[in-house]
Parts: sequence; C-alpha cells; structure tokens
Amino acid sequence: MAEITQALVRDIFNYDAETGKLFYRDRASPWSLNPAIAPSVKSRWLGKECGVLVKGYLCVNILGKRYSAHRIIWLWVHGTLPDKDIDHINGDRSDNRIENLRCVDGAENQKNMGIRKDSSTGFHGVRYLKQRNNYRTEITINGKQYFIGEYDELGVAVEVRKAVEKFVGFHPNHGGREAFHEEKGSA
Repeated sequence: MAEITQALVRDIFNYDAETGKLFYRDRASPWSLNPAIAPSVKSRWLGKECGVLVKGYLCVNILGKRYSAHRIIWLWVHGTLPDKDIDHINGDRSDNRIENLRCVDGAENQKNMGIRKDSSTGFHGVRYLKQRNNYRTEITINGKQYFIGEYDELGVAVEVRKAVEKFVGFHPNHGGREAFHEEKGSA
C-alpha cells in the first residue's frame, strides 16, 4: 500500500481552513481515477464535501483505508501524520479547523473532556454519597486516582475540584460541555 503523504492528500482534497472542511478536487496526478470511470465519478464527487461521521468524527477513505479527517487535515497543513492524539480543543469532534486542533499525548487529551451523559452531578470527579449526604471529589492523573475531599455542598465540591484541575494543568474547557454521544453525532 502506498504511503500517505502531504502531496497525496493535497492531490485528493482541498481544505478550507476557515470551515475545517475537506472537498474532493480534480486530480491530474498518477493517483487519478481510472479514465473509463473518471467522468461519472468526477460528476458525482468533484467539489463536494467529503467524509462520513463515525462516532462524531469525520472520516475519509484514501487508497482503500479509512482515516480520521482531523489526522488527514493535520498532514495536509503540517506535512506529517501526527504521532500523538489530535485533540479538538472546543470538544466538537467534527470541527476540523486547524486552529481547533492540537497534537497531544493521551494523558493531555484526557484533560479536555466533556461531561459524561451518566454523570450524577454534572461535574467531573464529583459524586454524591447518599449514605453520608455529601459530595466526594476525586481526580485521576496519569492513570492514578486521587481523593481530594468530601464536602456538604455541591458548589464547594465543584469549586475545589476545578481549583485542583487548574493546578495540575487540565485544559480550561475540561468538563465545560457535555461529552459527545453517538446519537448526537449521527448524520
């Protein structure tokens, strides 16, 4: 299988940096379509936005393999496939504007998550303890969970948790939105 390069993705796609969208372009390089079918394929796809949503992420096929569009866009702009995770800073998995993408390791990516749908309090690391009638705060750093404290008021527990998040370097957006759920991302 051929290597995916910046030249190849720029040959296949046009990228609109303002919208973060990829569009099929007219290809005149060796990667061009089979001449026998090119006219019908071109009329169907040329200039059209490309990709399908898979769990909220836009994906594209290149040479028979599926790629996340944000990784292809990173390659299109920077010239190399990222060797780490690509974080969507605003939490919108389909927002592929280059200014919304950053290359980070997995631990750093976990520091910019939305709230899980099944969160009982609506806040990361804060849960209600019915038997004690208070709120417990915890935080996970590099895979290890740490107890922060227990508080009678939800607001105090959240404030303490947010202060710890800031101290250990969590992204300011962490927990500031609901996490993506598949039913929301279906197109």
